[in-house]
Amino acid sequence: MRELTLILHFLGLGLLVSAVVAGILLNRQYRKATDLQTKALLLRTARPIGLLSPIGMGVMLITGIGNMEFRGVGILTEGWLSAKLVFFAVAVVGGVLMAIASKKRGALVHALAAGEAGPDSERRLAALETQITLGYVILPLLLIAILYLSVYGRLGGQ
Repeated sequence: MRELTLILHFLGLGLLVSAVVAGILLNRQYRKATDLQTKALLLRTARPIGLLSPIGMGVMLITGIGNMEFRGVGILTEGWLSAKLVFFAVAVVGGVLMAIASKKRGALVHALAAGEAGPDSERRLAALETQITLGYVILPLLLIAILYLSVYGRLGGQ
């Protein structure tokens, strides 16, 4: 059973990394697009890919708890594990905030494409795009920190 939770944990990591990398690539294409119709199409394409991230995080959380149980450790037993959980919690909160900003951006781009947006919509869109771009810088850094703590902590470098 322990091997199954480890495999599922790595699959969750794969889903999460795939979603973040695909999101970064689609966001770059979105920023290069010149017309609103293309931007709206790219955002529609990115939506199902963005849904992989919460699934990956959920799988990692559940299997991570299972792995802790198999090893017989608690949350505060090992320093590297406590730090990893803090980074994971920050990544989850950052992912939720990015999802909210992405949903607002999608609605705003679709309204702009349909000609139904308000007078300050361009300013709001620019602010949302800045938030999302910043998220795509922070989330990979958090994932690298989590991966580093996993490898470094498990190899005894506490």
